[in-house]
Amino acid sequence: MQTVNEIQIDVTSYCNSFCGSCIRNINGGPVNPRVKLEHMSWTVWKHIIEYCKKYSVSNLSFNGNYGDLSNHPEIIEMLEYLYSQTPGIAMTIHTNGGARNIQFWKDLATITKQFPSTMVVFSIDGLEDTNHIYRRGVKFDSIMENANSFISAGGNARWRMIVFDHNKHQIQEASQLARAMKFRAFNLNRSFSASIEVDKYKEFSQEVITAPTSSVVNELNSLYAYSSNESKNNVKRPSSTFESKCPWQQELKIQINQLGEVWPCCYLSMASAHPSKIRFNWLDEKKIEYGEGFNNLKYFTLIEILDHPFFQNYLPNTFENNPLIICKEKCNL
Repeated sequence: MQTVNEIQIDVTSYCNSFCGSCIRNINGGPVNPRVKLEHMSWTVWKHIIEYCKKYSVSNLSFNGNYGDLSNHPEIIEMLEYLYSQTPGIAMTIHTNGGARNIQFWKDLATITKQFPSTMVVFSIDGLEDTNHIYRRGVKFDSIMENANSFISAGGNARWRMIVFDHNKHQIQEASQLARAMKFRAFNLNRSFSASIEVDKYKEFSQEVITAPTSSVVNELNSLYAYSSNESKNNVKRPSSTFESKCPWQQELKIQINQLGEVWPCCYLSMASAHPSKIRFNWLDEKKIEYGEGFNNLKYFTLIEILDHPFFQNYLPNTFENNPLIICKEKCNL
């Protein structure tokens, strides 16, 4: 059995934002009917921790396809239980920072700073007059209050900003604000799409959001990104000698969604919610062959799932001989 070094987790499909390119919503509007709104159960969570404890998983990354970790009503208790079982594990938590109240963020700081290495990444795409253009429904004032509460309570925070044409003029000011608020790091990311069309929905307007090229973003990063010594991950992750054309398999990473389904990466995790049957008709075939729930932690342990023919035979064969369309598009297989 091939064990994993890192698990990326989607603990909920609930979110307080309507981001333009998120598969959870239709063009920044109503919830995608193919997305099952659900919080990860304790049964699934305990299966994950059991595996982490037995096989010394080095890192958990809370960066899902659908929801924001802060929307899970029991996430503090889940992290407390994680610490009681695997106190040495490292974590990276991604959030838009706009949900809940300041007490929640104090509590999140209290539990996360007990781990040897945790970074909470606040995705803030601009300032008061621009952040909401892409992160629709997120209030900038709430983010600032929540981030300040988290940092003041000793939390380790990084400001991550996706660069769009409508906010790139604010990067220097955002970087200065991040320093003033004592974010331990600030960095820029490129948008996966050069152009994003969003529909009118509720109070949100219809518009086209455009973004600069990766070379422009890289140049801006060299000018304005920073990282303090304290923000560096001080937990060394085991190096992998596993050979595979798939970058996730090469790095020994997997994705687990809010339903408890285990997937080889975040892209294939979106299969059940993606509208394209052409790109994901293979999934229906596998469900017929293996049965519904063949990769679900509600019914099997993570060890049993990773030993399943889907992971041991089917996927490796596609990587080597006939890559899935999504694998060709996202990872150039």
